[in-house]
Amino acid sequence: MPVGLTLTSTLLVWLVIPSVLRKFLKYSMQGPAALNKISQEQIPYEKIFWSAMEDPVRYLVAFMAFSQIGMMIAPTIVASQ
Repeated sequence: MPVGLTLTSTLLVWLVIPSVLRKFLKYSMQGPAALNKISQEQIPYEKIFWSAMEDPVRYLVAFMAFSQIGMMIAPTIVASQ
């Protein structure tokens, strides 16, 4: 059960991360920087900081999930040998 829950939550995070980062972009564009006329121009999502963070965050979550699964499975495998 814990392994399935970890895999399910990891998959959910992989699917949700892009929409969360796009919301962060939307909120950051509405902040104090939005008062400048220069910052009003639209920059494509692929060329901004939040887009650059998408893959590293996904990989970090996957690494943490697989390490957690390894810590759950390793004691039973070592004990059986």
